[in-house]
Amino acid sequence: MMSEAPRLPAYIKLRRLAQRDARLEGTLPLSQFTRLAEHSALSDNALAQAAPLEAELEFFFDEERWLVIQGVARCHLPLVCQRCMQGFNYCIDLRVSLVQVASDEEANELPGGYEPLVFQEDELPIETLLEDDLLLALPLVPLHPEHECQQSIRNYQTTEPEPCINKRKNPFKVLEQLKLDSS
Repeated sequence: MMSEAPRLPAYIKLRRLAQRDARLEGTLPLSQFTRLAEHSALSDNALAQAAPLEAELEFFFDEERWLVIQGVARCHLPLVCQRCMQGFNYCIDLRVSLVQVASDEEANELPGGYEPLVFQEDELPIETLLEDDLLLALPLVPLHPEHECQQSIRNYQTTEPEPCINKRKNPFKVLEQLKLDSS
């Protein structure tokens, strides 16, 4: 990836790129990924300050005339550790291997190794290619590596729990006293 990569276009024409066996390299601001920005693992407004996603994508028709999009995308997402509640950068390195299909039925006919991109139009917002994969790459529970976390599991002492002592008074003692008083 180039150090001063140009910004990727907001919209791409899939057929035109595939007919030219085109290759796109560039960056994309993470703030463009609206569903990603709403994810609970990210701190508020975190994507606005994050470094952009870098991508290298190739567009071509394979031997069976499928419109194929292959490449890589890399970024560092600012997540919140669920152990210490501090922010950290989580590295994502995606491998993209998509095929444009018009329907779910057509997606069922795809050869192995390809993921379907169900999209009937020719012009596509570029973040549509990558957002689902970015969401799937997020960890279920974001955590720092243990040696970097302020609340490492090693910091917790294992002690025996104190025995539960019932300090409440017996409510029937009052009734017993009333019975004794009335006799």
